[in-house]
Amino acid sequence: MKTASSDTLSKKDLHHTPFILFATTTAGGGSLVGDDRPWWIPGPVEGRRGPWAAISGRGGGRWRESACGLDEREATARPHQNLGDSFPRAYSPPPGSPPASVPRPGECLPKSARGPNMKEADRSNSQHFVVFLFTSFSSMPTDATLRSAQPDTLPSSPFPTDDPILGQIGGTPMLPYPGAEDGRLLCKMESANPTRSMKDRIAMGILTEALQNGEYDRVVEASSGNTAGAVALVANRLGVPCTLTCPEGTSPHKIGYMKAFGAEVRTCPDVDSDHPDHYRAVAQRIAEDTGAFLVDQYHNQSNPGVHYQWTGPEIWAQAGADMTHLVSAMGTGGLVSGTARHVKEQAADAGRDVTVVGVDAEHSNISTSFYGADAVPYDTCVEGLGKGGELPTMWFDHVDEMRDVADEEAFRQAREAAQTHGMPVGPSAGAALSVARDIHAEQPDATVVMIVCDGGEQYFDTLFDV
Repeated sequence: MKTASSDTLSKKDLHHTPFILFATTTAGGGSLVGDDRPWWIPGPVEGRRGPWAAISGRGGGRWRESACGLDEREATARPHQNLGDSFPRAYSPPPGSPPASVPRPGECLPKSARGPNMKEADRSNSQHFVVFLFTSFSSMPTDATLRSAQPDTLPSSPFPTDDPILGQIGGTPMLPYPGAEDGRLLCKMESANPTRSMKDRIAMGILTEALQNGEYDRVVEASSGNTAGAVALVANRLGVPCTLTCPEGTSPHKIGYMKAFGAEVRTCPDVDSDHPDHYRAVAQRIAEDTGAFLVDQYHNQSNPGVHYQWTGPEIWAQAGADMTHLVSAMGTGGLVSGTARHVKEQAADAGRDVTVVGVDAEHSNISTSFYGADAVPYDTCVEGLGKGGELPTMWFDHVDEMRDVADEEAFRQAREAAQTHGMPVGPSAGAALSVARDIHAEQPDATVVMIVCDGGEQYFDTLFDV
């Protein structure tokens, strides 16, 4: 068995090296390996789950002193909280120690095997050790490792990169929805992208292609939602200045993403779309005046095109053998349009069909445009859901039907997903989930794939009044 000390353990080791971790309590307050760095590891531990929780923390599981003849206790540290003198540590046995001397999980670490790095003061003051054995970190479901549980056959990104941050875009997991039986409702977790949204994909695809020849030295986009943060992130990593326009009243969380990645943010009056001060008109003027590249997600055919090249192939690789339905919320329509085109092409080659269902807000005009009905006043509180009319990024030829969802139902489903099933999703994903659950209940033989376009972490204010 390989072991690693805290001085040699690398990020690669965390995913590929079996090793032993243990928590210590010392009477003299000394640390085990001569420094004050705690070891944080991802859950689950003893059946509990918690992203990057301390091993002896509440999110990472219990540790027992009873193995050493002492009372059982439970550590009270929360994830990312310093554990004081109860640090989990990597254990390196003394040189030449036989494998048999390695303690089993829960056993006391013998004095002769407490590691060459321990200070003398710590040796004399140490009271006990509790040992936890893990064979690999790669199977633990954190944001960083969820992807590793997916099939090795997932297609590679059509936009390859050596950048360690941009390389985290795409390859998102697909999970059975905990609130549905039989594993027939599957969730494509686009919330696992770096900014917790599928918009990372279009920012990555559009910008890497537009900027590869060095023709532009600035990026501009108009967005009050997830696209802004995604564009800011990708521009940051590509080393290109970024200007973003958004209307007054844009969520502080969304503006936070923009500013966190160094973008220039220009807030515009909340006026009608035909007004010259509308945030999209302002972005257009900035791009024209400065010669910057305008992403233009509302008209750029690379919006659905990126999903045709990327999201669709992933979904088909993960569920193509079984899926009968694809469900997604629609805003610009790029996600469902591009994904649907690829899925339908693959299904046709396999001699069958997949029904694609777009989801619109109740008072919105994507559905009315799709069915050729009269337009209605556009009015929804669900961010990213619906539009005032049809956009060129909506490829209706690849969509079979549209269903409308009331705002209250979208929010209810999003809250239930988090509070009952431990899966925070955004309200637009809540709308899609409502439709997906209806299809799941209506058609016992259906296998429904719904796309979780973003995570609920960005909507705590609207979902939970915080």
